[in-house]
Amino acid sequence: MWKGGGSEILSHFAKEVYGIDYNPNYISYAESKFHKPNLKFLHGTDELLENFKLKFDKVISAHTMEHVNDDYLFLQRIRNCLKSKYGKLILEVPRLCLYPLGKPLWPYHKREYTKKSLERVLKKAGFEIEQAFGANRHNYVNVENARDSFLYVCKPK
Repeated sequence: MWKGGGSEILSHFAKEVYGIDYNPNYISYAESKFHKPNLKFLHGTDELLENFKLKFDKVISAHTMEHVNDDYLFLQRIRNCLKSKYGKLILEVPRLCLYPLGKPLWPYHKREYTKKSLERVLKKAGFEIEQAFGANRHNYVNVENARDSFLYVCKPK
């Protein structure tokens, strides 16, 4: 399913979809497997967003932000490429388990988030939170009951 599968699913419902990944092997795989005129795969990071001429209705970031060097800059880049009046960010990130770990569960995560730390960086980057959910083994629940991850729907302020 990964390596472009999520972008392919979205392409059934959207006029145009861009899948971006820093791993060139993932991009090559996705390009070889999925062929649709409204689906494009780009090799790179969130830095690509700085040069996009297009403004997007929605940006979906699923388990990406925990890997970037600067989460605040990442969110600013997304905010700047969204349409100002009705653009939306749909963001899912892993929840930091404070006890017993207090540090990211996965060694390749630069960070994981508490509800408070996630909301702080979203607001600082210029987002207004519209909805917040928690995830527990693929079921979405009240954000206060999150065990695995957080899912937020936000709009630019």
